[in-house]
Amino acid sequence: MRPPSRRRAAIQQLLAAYSSVLLNVINGIVLVPYYFRFFDVATYGSWLACQNVVTWLALVELGFNLVFTHRLVSEGPSPERFAETVGSGLLLTAMTAIAAALVGAVLAACGPAWMPALVGASGDNLEDLRLGLLCASLGVALTMMQAAFTAIAASWLDAGRTGLIGVIALACGIATTFVALSAGAGVAALGLAALVRGVVGAFGSGFYIAVRYRKRGHGRMRVSRVTLLELLRTLAFPGMARVLATVAQNSEATVAAAFVGPTAAAVLGLSSRLYDLGRILLVPISYSVFSPFADVVLRDGVERARGLYKELVGLVLGLSILLLASAVAVNASFVRVWLGGEVYVGGAMSLALALAIFTYTFANLQSVLVAAVGRIREGAVVSIVDTGLRVAALVVLTSSTGIVGIPLASIIASTISIALYSRELARGLTTRVLALVPWARFLALAVAFALAAVAAAWVEPARGWLSLARVVVPCGVVALAYTLAVSRELREHGSSVLRRFLGAKSAT
Repeated sequence: MRPPSRRRAAIQQLLAAYSSVLLNVINGIVLVPYYFRFFDVATYGSWLACQNVVTWLALVELGFNLVFTHRLVSEGPSPERFAETVGSGLLLTAMTAIAAALVGAVLAACGPAWMPALVGASGDNLEDLRLGLLCASLGVALTMMQAAFTAIAASWLDAGRTGLIGVIALACGIATTFVALSAGAGVAALGLAALVRGVVGAFGSGFYIAVRYRKRGHGRMRVSRVTLLELLRTLAFPGMARVLATVAQNSEATVAAAFVGPTAAAVLGLSSRLYDLGRILLVPISYSVFSPFADVVLRDGVERARGLYKELVGLVLGLSILLLASAVAVNASFVRVWLGGEVYVGGAMSLALALAIFTYTFANLQSVLVAAVGRIREGAVVSIVDTGLRVAALVVLTSSTGIVGIPLASIIASTISIALYSRELARGLTTRVLALVPWARFLALAVAFALAAVAAAWVEPARGWLSLARVVVPCGVVALAYTLAVSRELREHGSSVLRRFLGAKSAT
């Protein structure tokens, strides 16, 4: 019974994640031209930099969610330990959430002292940015609680419904954006949306967990001093890594605003939006398989886990070819038609952004799986190395080469991290590093990126939605054909889905 449960859990989490992706596309792509009816590009660039600051607040979470989930999965067979871990973990999460909210409130109150220099705020938008930062900070605190509740559900291999609650929360946030913009809130509407999203997500998932916890017959949640100390000791080293990694990975817009200006930060963010879509389609795969993969390692052993690892890597690389390579070919046309102007960074920069997204996504997959095999401390060491490389490259390259230094820094740091994570995975799965490296698929991805770059330079940029469709359709068809030719995993998954669909249709 357990293997079908794992598969069902992963599928439910993926469905919820991709429903969230759809709403994030609406929020981050479809609505952006609408935002510019209420504030200008420079203000949006300042908000992106503020979003980086809000993300920094989340670092007080210290990467606890993965540690919490792994601990709950391993202690599932022991009801006494499980109840103590749940209670102690929720207390730690509540404490860090309160700390994040307080820090955000202080930063918003002190906004006039730092916002003009750091995020390019001006007298016209300073108050709106301060209000947006305050609301978004409260939203981050509530989202931390939502993540802790989701970790409990994930340990039951039952995160589908908490994922659905997250989707509803996103929808409420989007609705809030419309209402607040119409009411004249300006860029603060984006922060208000984050607050509403956090309220709905935290209280909804908390209520669901309370009901399910009682129905599953678990013992009463309680806080144990011993368990608290154990969690803190487990968290200490990964927590430091989380702090450093969060600061480094979410500093791009702030660095761009500080070194090059808020308009450049906005142009960078807008030109990479299509690649961000690819990233948010790929990253959920990593987190949706964390609990099932950890369960396989703990219950079935490393031999079964090695086979599952190769399948996951093949799937992610195949989807990377399909999503990111095709995006390289059409990005210039998409940005021009989407925003109706020349807000575009250029072909070479666009390719660098795509490579940065891919290397980040693959490093993220490796990081999650390293934690799933139980090498949490070792993964934290790699994360700290990644941070040092990323920050050093970000400062040196951006100051010397301009905005192109931002994706180049990410590519360098993530590539080295992939190599280090592969070594830790090889140790955790008791195999050789070279046995885990998908050389043929990496080569296929490189060829796809090269062909897409040639197509991007050769194809005439689209000027309207109809001409954009004429570019997207043939590029998408070619990318799909190439992906199916080189990815056995996607062929097998696709044929399996098709057989089930045809079987269900014939049964009706």
